[in-house]
Amino acid sequence: MRTMLRSAILFTSFILLSVFFNSCGGPRTDRFLIGEHSIGGTSIGDHDKAIHDMFSDCKFEKMEAWAFGIDGGGKGTVVKGDSGVLFFYWTHEGEDTVRGFIALDPKFHTATGIHPGMTVNELKRIEPELHITVNAVYDSENIFLKKEALSLVFMSQPEKRVGVYKNTGPDESTTEMRGDARVDQVFVE
Repeated sequence: MRTMLRSAILFTSFILLSVFFNSCGGPRTDRFLIGEHSIGGTSIGDHDKAIHDMFSDCKFEKMEAWAFGIDGGGKGTVVKGDSGVLFFYWTHEGEDTVRGFIALDPKFHTATGIHPGMTVNELKRIEPELHITVNAVYDSENIFLKKEALSLVFMSQPEKRVGVYKNTGPDESTTEMRGDARVDQVFVE
């Protein structure tokens, strides 16, 4: 009887804590999901307010979009949680509709498990046919995942590239890459 009462109290406590945790901005399964043209339940084309509502427990810091390599002017916003920077999103000049997202925190993931911070070897288990390309303008390398409609960004330097290139010109592409290199950004546009 005593064991049954203890179990009932523990179960009730667990349920109450779960409800409290989720109502106070705790992790929800959709909050960190990267989807087609969306992140955390908000989509490209949504108004700035939708992101503020979804991530109301976070801090928002405005900055120029070019700080994250976004051309065409406009403003961007860094969204910060308790663990640091979660993601960045931007709008076009004079608009408040979202034009794209850059996931930076490993909590963000696709339905297949792709996320910032994963290694190339981990990525190859999900997407075995990878091509990486040098982006000479932003001194980075990119893997575009057509099926996921995402671009994975590696912030690399010429002396330590992720890809093993036969030539050193701009926009070079290869399938050979260092397996230990980590994805820095998941670019959703």
